Amino acid sequence: MARSRSRSSKKSTPKSGKKSVTKRSKSKSRSRKCTKPSDYDHKDAVYFPKVGKIQYKGPKSKDPMAYKWYNADEVVMGRKMKDWCRFSVVFWHTFRGVGLDPFGGATITRPWDDDSETLANAYRRVRASFEFMTKLGVEFYAFHDRDVAPEGKNLKESNRNLDKVSDLMLKL
Repeated sequence: MARSRSRSSKKSTPKSGKKSVTKRSKSKSRSRKCTKPSDYDHKDAVYFPKVGKIQYKGPKSKDPMAYKWYNADEVVMGRKMKDWCRFSVVFWHTFRGVGLDPFGGATITRPWDDDSETLANAYRRVRASFEFMTKLGVEFYAFHDRDVAPEGKNLKESNRNLDKVSDLMLKL
């Protein structure tokens, strides 16, 4: 399933009367340290504060958080590399699996995830995944219905939960 993103700039008119375009202002939640899952409930919470947008820096780059070979805008045989390599993040494997191994318990913990099957927790997982995909420059994702939304008491409630979470996914 493809997703689209749009980031809008906030326009303001200073006292001089000239219009200027400024970046979206940072909310208090961006600078506040998140110590428990509910701290991430604000729509502007930052899930990966130490990770910026991953950029192509070339094969000689020493930056461990850079693309060395994948340059999305490089033209290869008449098409951009991003059109040849259409990467996708799979929600279950990246944001729901807990790294169980056959001889032990979970090896992955996520500070925003309280392990509950609630809509609030589902929203946190989705916001974290979209921040992750945005920073990687990934334009596509895949999921199963129960991966993103909690199961309800009946089919009607399960479908309603999926509708609510998928509405958030479309907004992001």
